[in-house]
Amino acid sequence: MNAEDFGRSLPQGLGVNLLVTDMAAMEAFCRDVLSARIIYADEDFAAVELLGSIFMLHAGHS
Repeated sequence: MNAEDFGRSLPQGLGVNLLVTDMAAMEAFCRDVLSARIIYADEDFAAVELLGSIFMLHAGHS
């Protein structure tokens, strides 16, 4: 699913976006420790479902 379609598929309401410095480590933590479902992941962005909510992880390159 492309980014525009994914954005349109999100429910209205509060969204959580987290900036992370190590995307691979955060993805592994969410999956392995929190048992979250990784919806999509690449080197700069990930969408994660945890406890019925969607969290978006963004690489903080600065």
